[in-house]
Amino acid sequence: MNRSSTHVTEFVLLGFPGSWKTQIFLFVLFLMFYILTLLGNGAIVCAVRCDSRLHTPMYFLLGNFAFLEIWYVSSTIPNILTNILSKTKAISFSGCFLQFYFAFSTCGSHLVVVSLFYGTVMVMYVSPTYGIPTLMQKILILVYSVMTPLFNPLIYSLRNKDMKLALRNVLLGMRIVKAI
Repeated sequence: MNRSSTHVTEFVLLGFPGSWKTQIFLFVLFLMFYILTLLGNGAIVCAVRCDSRLHTPMYFLLGNFAFLEIWYVSSTIPNILTNILSKTKAISFSGCFLQFYFAFSTCGSHLVVVSLFYGTVMVMYVSPTYGIPTLMQKILILVYSVMTPLFNPLIYSLRNKDMKLALRNVLLGMRIVKAI
């Protein structure tokens, strides 16, 4: 009996349908989300590090979570941006696994983030694909890979008065340094 085996080395990504102008718009939109996510989470890391009132276990965890969020979005969104403008839309098997490892291992300690992230993942991977239009699947993927990291700094920090004060001090300190 002749047995053959195939090894998956990459996945072909379908991307978003539309004209080149639509692709450029999506690229700019996701790039803005990426920059805002990096700035928001970076500000939290700086605030926790610089403000001695935030040197408690809760804020240490929050700072680490923000740092992990930076790593998470840096492993996914640049690939999304590259694939939006690329003619060949593919991702290697190892690259896909790395992204999954970052998205699944990030601990969600807030109900909204857990609902956004795991809720959309569950809809994507548990429900049958024939019942959900392809565009809706793509939108759900964007919610958990782009929107959730963008909202994490808001959800985790801006409801806390100590964090608000520390962020204000860090951001105003940056403005003062730039003026000098």
